[in-house]
Amino acid sequence: MGKWFDYILQICNWGVALLLVFSKLAGYVNPNTFIIPSYLGLAFPILVIINIIFAIYWIYRFKATFFIPLFALLFSAGNIFKTFPTNDNETTLPDGLKIVSYNTQLLDFYKSKDKNKILQYLIDSDADIICLQEFGYSFKTGALSQKDIDQTLGKLYPYSHKLVEKNSWNGVNGLITYSKFRIISQNKVEYTSNNKTIYSDILYQGDTLRVFNCHLESNKLTRGDKLLIKKLGGKDIDNGQLVKQLYVKMGNSYRKRSEQAEAIADVINSTRYPTIVCGDFNDVIISYSYQTILGDLLKDAHTESGFGYNYTYHENGFFFKIDHILHSKEISSHNFMVDRLNYSDHYPIRCTLTFPNSKEVSQK
Repeated sequence: MGKWFDYILQICNWGVALLLVFSKLAGYVNPNTFIIPSYLGLAFPILVIINIIFAIYWIYRFKATFFIPLFALLFSAGNIFKTFPTNDNETTLPDGLKIVSYNTQLLDFYKSKDKNKILQYLIDSDADIICLQEFGYSFKTGALSQKDIDQTLGKLYPYSHKLVEKNSWNGVNGLITYSKFRIISQNKVEYTSNNKTIYSDILYQGDTLRVFNCHLESNKLTRGDKLLIKKLGGKDIDNGQLVKQLYVKMGNSYRKRSEQAEAIADVINSTRYPTIVCGDFNDVIISYSYQTILGDLLKDAHTESGFGYNYTYHENGFFFKIDHILHSKEISSHNFMVDRLNYSDHYPIRCTLTFPNSKEVSQK
């Protein structure tokens, strides 16, 4: 029984090791060409953990089989350190630009200004630039209005760049970038579907920064879809039909995001200014859309100055890091953080960005 058990485990181990190895393709293979690697990229953290468990098990059993997961983990080391960085939290920060990016789920506009915790968080953040996705306000009496937001945030942020549209909840939703520094130009990235990427040229310390605020195509998974996913393998649902349904729905979203990412990358590559990219990519680090936007010109604030997995989406037992802050290579990032606030289905992310010759100051 023991030999057969180990034999079955070896087969399973070969399977998850190969899946981990092939997940590397997710960052480089366009979903419009071949979709399977995209799903492996989404599963990357789970594949890493399973291979670590296998390695520990085989070492405990004194089996040479531990080389199987070990090879897969070493082959994926670069992506592992990008996904699970191990930077120390700095106690002394340079005097830099404080950035917050947050998918606010319509800014929780059902609550009035006095009860709105998201607004209070944004005030308390003391950020210099705030990029909000799923920004919104309501036309209904007693709910959060445009006037409420302007009176609250307008005093702190005299400059803003907004792209919104009316929605079926009797309000608006879209994107907005708030800045304490003058916005000298406002544009949007042109692509065919779900146009939700803007970029603002901001005058900062005598130089121009280009700040992108992105919200890429959603997977459009309903709450019901997510609950069914958690029941996969159960007897009370049609597992085959559910997998097919999810495969089609998510596949279409992967393909749309790849096109959007390429359009964003085209603008980044033609930009002569230092660049900051914030937003909800709806994709993890090991993905084509993320890698396309990152390209050869940008770095990831999480990889450079964060610690641990730092997932940003947290609904119905799903925990993915799909919100990102990227920046030009000449810019340095410090203390990337995820604030665990349950005001939206996303957590806000923040960091401090510095430029050459920044002065160090004590962290509060």
